[in-house]
Amino acid sequence: MSNLPEIYIIDDDKLLLKLLSASLKDVGVITTFNNEEEGLKKVIADRPGLVILDLNLPHINGDELMVKFSEAKIFQTTQIILLTGQDISDTKRMSLCTLGFAAILQKSEGADRVVEAVKETIAEYL
Repeated sequence: MSNLPEIYIIDDDKLLLKLLSASLKDVGVITTFNNEEEGLKKVIADRPGLVILDLNLPHINGDELMVKFSEAKIFQTTQIILLTGQDISDTKRMSLCTLGFAAILQKSEGADRVVEAVKETIAEYL
C-alpha cells in the first residue's frame, strides 16, 4: 500500500491531464477526470487528499464546483489547487482564496510550478 496521497485532477484538457499525471506520478496516486460531473461525484465519494481543479470547465465553472464542494464539506478533508488559463484580477484572486483554495495557479506557469505547489500543499496540510 502506498503512503502517497491521492490526487484527483479535474480538467477538460486531455493533454494537460496527461502532462500533469506524468509530472505528479512520484508525488501522489493520480486519478484524472475530463468530465467535471464525474470528477465532482468521485471527489465527494472518495475525499482524496488533494484536488487540482480547472476554473473554467464546459458544464460547470470552478466557482460553482467550489460551492458544491463546500456544501459537501470537502474542505474538511481535501485541499484544492485551482488552475486557470485566464488572467485573474487581484480582487478575484482574493475572493477565490476566501473560498478555500490551497493555491491558485495560472496554467501558463507550467507543470513544474504545479508540482511545486502540490509538494508545498502536501507538506503543509497532508
